[in-house]
Amino acid sequence: MFRQELGAMGVNARDAAAICIGDDLTDERGFAALGSGDLGIKVGDGETGASHRVQGLVEVTAVLTSLAELRGQVA
Repeated sequence: MFRQELGAMGVNARDAAAICIGDDLTDERGFAALGSGDLGIKVGDGETGASHRVQGLVEVTAVLTSLAELRGQVA
């Protein structure tokens, strides 16, 4: 769905990465749907299919801030 929306906005979906951040079992479907260039972040403990893990909202905020800063450098 995310990639379809990008296409509708005129963005080449192949040039974009999806980010899925979640803290419970229902988020695992999102992690499973991610491709090799995408980013999955599990918040907290427990088994996961996410590629990365953080412990809480402070770390989520730090990750998103870092990504925004990197995007600004690249754009």
